[in-house]
Amino acid sequence: MDSGDTSDQATAQTNVVVLPNKGEELPVHRKAAEFVREHPVATVAGGLALGAIAAALIPRGNRAFVARKSSLMAEAIAAASAAVAQQALGSLDTASSGVKRGAHSLASLAEHAGEVVADRASGAAHAAYERAQALLGRKTLPPTLGERIAARAGEIAGRLRK
Repeated sequence: MDSGDTSDQATAQTNVVVLPNKGEELPVHRKAAEFVREHPVATVAGGLALGAIAAALIPRGNRAFVARKSSLMAEAIAAASAAVAQQALGSLDTASSGVKRGAHSLASLAEHAGEVVADRASGAAHAAYERAQALLGRKTLPPTLGERIAARAGEIAGRLRK
């Protein structure tokens, strides 16, 4: 090895981690919508907690005004949540239909494989039964391929000797 190889090995074994290039930044409203889709329970729980804190901090005279505005916001959030839930249910229905089709196809393949195995097992059992009967002398079997080849070879050898 020359010294150039060892310097290449030394630089290859560093503790530097190359970070991936930062992608395009999403707008704030898309980040918020993505967070709500990923964490719907945390979003609702946080909204309830913020509502409780706001109710405790708002003076009594302004509570009716804030209640109207917050009910409008709650209706908007409920509508958005319903749309997200509807979309999730649609995706779930599509996925379950795909799984159902796949399971049906797999069941059909398994059924066909079972029939093939049963047919082959039946044929093997029948052949074994006939072989056992022949060995017991109760039935004569046609000669096997090996027996036919040996008989033919014997005939040819007999002709060659003459």
